[in-house]
Amino acid sequence: MSHPLIRLAASLTLPLLVAFAVPRASAAQADDPECGTTITIDSPSPGAVVSSSLLIRGWALDPTQSDGSGISGVSLYLDGEAGTGAVLGAATLGQFRPDVDAFFSRPSSQPGWSFAWNLGTVAPGSHTVYIYAQDACGSPFVALSIVVSPAAITVDRPPAEGNVTEAQPLSVGGWAFDPGAPTGSGIDAVHVYVDGEAGGGAAVGAAAIGQARADVAAALNRPAAANSGFNLDARLANVLPGLHTLYVYAHGAQGWSYRTLPFNLAAASLQRPSLPPGRLFPSGASGFSISWPQCSQSVPTPPYQLALIGVTGGRAFYQNPCLPTQFAWARAAAAAPAVYMNLNAPAGRTAGRGRTGPAGECNLGDRGCLSFNYGYNAALHAVAFARSQGVAVPFWWLDVETENTWFEDRAQNARVIQGAIESLRAQALGVGVYSTAVQWNEIAGSFNPGLPVWVAGASSRSQAPSFCSASASFGGGPVALVQYPNGSFSGEYAC
Repeated sequence: MSHPLIRLAASLTLPLLVAFAVPRASAAQADDPECGTTITIDSPSPGAVVSSSLLIRGWALDPTQSDGSGISGVSLYLDGEAGTGAVLGAATLGQFRPDVDAFFSRPSSQPGWSFAWNLGTVAPGSHTVYIYAQDACGSPFVALSIVVSPAAITVDRPPAEGNVTEAQPLSVGGWAFDPGAPTGSGIDAVHVYVDGEAGGGAAVGAAAIGQARADVAAALNRPAAANSGFNLDARLANVLPGLHTLYVYAHGAQGWSYRTLPFNLAAASLQRPSLPPGRLFPSGASGFSISWPQCSQSVPTPPYQLALIGVTGGRAFYQNPCLPTQFAWARAAAAAPAVYMNLNAPAGRTAGRGRTGPAGECNLGDRGCLSFNYGYNAALHAVAFARSQGVAVPFWWLDVETENTWFEDRAQNARVIQGAIESLRAQALGVGVYSTAVQWNEIAGSFNPGLPVWVAGASSRSQAPSFCSASASFGGGPVALVQYPNGSFSGEYAC
């Protein structure tokens, strides 16, 4: 039996987005009703004063396209439109933007883009960057004004794209020098922010300046740079593991300028009680599961032993837009957090994501091929999104419910589920299934993957232990978790 799709809520607003008008390359393209591309720049802000290196990032999306971003390329030019400006290069595409997708109520379009720019050969002064997005109708563009500072800012540590361990002090060091200063380095302050410019990013702290850097003075053949060094040791607060960007500001005679530096925050090893072989959670432990419907709610308060987070936004290839903040809550549980992803048969906007995969290139009528590829690719996508948000766990649950869209053919539904299982296993991840015996039979019939089971249906915490039996199980696996209502949340009990 087919079931309606769950609609992803679109009540979120987009934070820190700077929108620009999007001119078309020609009048004909401007009137083309088939495209409606928006190009947005998150950073730098217009008129930003920058030095040494710069990360330009934003998103581009044509919401008239049924799936994906509708953007095949983003190119950047300096001080002139395409054909007259200097070619800077092509941006990196396909970055996850759950805030954008939630706002437009669409599947994961991965509309984010970024461009790392070395400013070493750019003359100081005002410049304009032209950013083009290639869509089905042509190449609309936006223009961004920046000011390149004559001051040089160099960061020696952490190394670009290097690892910083969570809960350990962040050590930032380097040198800053203004060649126009009459004496000394010309720099009287260095401030550091993370994941945004001053006023938007989180402040890390003010560095100690005036540090001896005889090597810099010798390399520049400028004795005045002998005390151009700076140093800061600080702890990052409320920053999850994953990829981040430092914004290092230096203040001189011409004001503040900054450079950017990407780095990776590696998760610290958390000491948790060891479990007997084969056990996923401490027996008798209880806690909660939350996901995108709780994005606007307060999370459950401690103490809690179990915490499970939904990675997807109600169905395959959609995203939970508040995954990082919810996962931060989950990491405070006594037991290691776990995650789950929603699964469904290929239908609607995302049906085409089963066209290619390990089952091969599928003909439109080959439902078995499409189904396996769809499930496989859905799990690849969910894991990639989770990791992009700093979420890396060893065990995943597949949420299989009749509230999502499924085929009437149970064998084809089983192919979707099997594809997702094989995908997770190929990524060296453990896997279990969430459902009820009734729903599982309606969706997958006699398919028995023999995986750990997370079963719903208990009415209370006190009734949950009675579901830890073969009579409540499905798919040939042992019951590991039981779900029950707990106020406005879903309570969880470990068998």
